Parts: sequence; C-alpha cells; structure tokens
Amino acid sequence: MLTLSIYTPRRGANLIPISFASGCRRTVRNYLDLMDERLDLDADLAAEIVRRVREAEPSVVAVLVTGSYARREADRYSDVDVVAVTRDEPACPFSAWFLERGDGRLAHVSVAAESLETWTDEEDEPAGWAFGFPVLEAAVYLWATSEAVAVLGEDPSARLPPGEPELEDFVEFFMKLRRAVASGDAVLLRWTARMLVEYAAGLLRPLNPEVVVRSPPEALRAALTLPVAPEGFHADARVCLGLDPASAEEVAAAGTRLARGLVRFLEPREGDLGLADRSVADALREGVLRRYMDA
Repeated sequence: MLTLSIYTPRRGANLIPISFASGCRRTVRNYLDLMDERLDLDADLAAEIVRRVREAEPSVVAVLVTGSYARREADRYSDVDVVAVTRDEPACPFSAWFLERGDGRLAHVSVAAESLETWTDEEDEPAGWAFGFPVLEAAVYLWATSEAVAVLGEDPSARLPPGEPELEDFVEFFMKLRRAVASGDAVLLRWTARMLVEYAAGLLRPLNPEVVVRSPPEALRAALTLPVAPEGFHADARVCLGLDPASAEEVAAAGTRLARGLVRFLEPREGDLGLADRSVADALREGVLRRYMDA
C-alpha cells in the first residue's frame, strides 16, 4: 500500500487520513489551510509546482522548498527554490519556470532534481559558500511519499558539517597575493584578497563560539564579526572582500596585514585549531610559516 504525504511548512500540523475513490488509503497533511502570509507561497502555486515536478520526474519521492521560503525570509523579489528528490537518477537535473501567482505576479521557480542517495550523501560535505561554518540548509515538504519521509525524517532540512581549517591553502593564497602585487595584476590581487578572508574565517572558527549559518549572507556576517580574531582583522577583511572602497595598494596592504597578523595570532593557539596536516601544524607552531611569509 502506498502512503502519500503532503506537508506544511509550519510544524505541528495534524495528519489527517483520507480515503480516495480508488480505494487506496493515503495520509495527507493539510498544508493549504496553514499557509502563513510571510511564506507568500499561495496554495495554487504550491499545487502547480508539485504537479509539474511529478510530471517531469516519474520517480520523484519528495518535493521540497528550500532557500528563503524555507527560512521564512522570502519577499516579493525572492525566487522559489525547489528540490525534487527522486528514487532513480533524475530525468532533468535543472529546470526554471515562471509561474503566475494568485495576485497576478510571476514567480521564478528554480528546480533542482537529485536522487535520494545524492541528497543524503551531500550532508557529509561542507558548503563551499559558508566560510568554513557549519550549515543548516532549511527545507520543508510540499509533497512526499512515506519512502522519502522514512529516509529524510519529518524535517528534511540538511545539516552540513564545518569545513576543515586549511592553513596551507591560506599561505598559498598569500603568496599569490604577493605575486599579484609584484606583477601589477589588479584582478588577481582582488581575487586572492577575497580568498584570504574565506580561508582565514575557517582557521578562526575553531577558536570561536559555534555559529551555524543558513545562507551566504549569514556566513559573511559571521565571518566579519568573529569575536576571537587578531586586532584589525575585521577592518582588513572588509577591504579584502571589497565591502569598503579601496585602491589596489590599500587592498594589498590589508591582505598582507591580515595574512601575517593571522599567522602570528595562530602560532600560540596551534593546538586548538585541529589541523589535519601535522607537518603544517609544526611549521606554524615553530615559527617557520611566519619566517616564510615575512621573507
């Protein structure tokens, strides 16, 4: 017997058994009556999304809403991020639809299709945009089979681990920044300066209170407000990221201060970083990296 479920983004709704004319007994969660105005995803639009996904993906077992709608942060400019979770390999990995809402406005619906195995495997991988922070990737059901709920749980949100501190890569990007300065390559300079901040945040994360982020802007704000950081780190990070206007010379100076200052800051704290490469950890603790970067 197939059990089919439709879920509401609001937690705690009751499961209501309904018998259909076909004689197949299914379980339905009535999300249409519980739609919140802040979600701004009207029932007709939700139903049309489910209909289209089920038509496009024959082996679909769940339709999830992710992104700003799942976080309950959507506004009139937000697209509707949808994940179609399939039993087999998806027929169409990506789709984009522009569907009419109840008020006549068009909604941009962005659909990614992934197999159930791929969706669950991705929970073992850090998010590349998260500055090394752990991630809660919010998701809510629009429609699901019991097969999917048994694997994904009542809350299908994904919890992604933090990234590993990458000190060697950080040092490499600092040397790329020095190469950019020497060659006068302004594009390389600004790119490497930005990357320095991303790796720096990951190195500082183990020294700071745990923060779980849900979106790229949250990750950026968390990186810029780390309480345990070298003096001047936050100001230099803003310049390196392009958030504050700066000349190429100012970006180079900020990136150099940030990189050298961070290595000095980390030296006495090496044992708290959890560096996987012991040779790099030893080079940090013994001052070898500082000498290399100061040369």
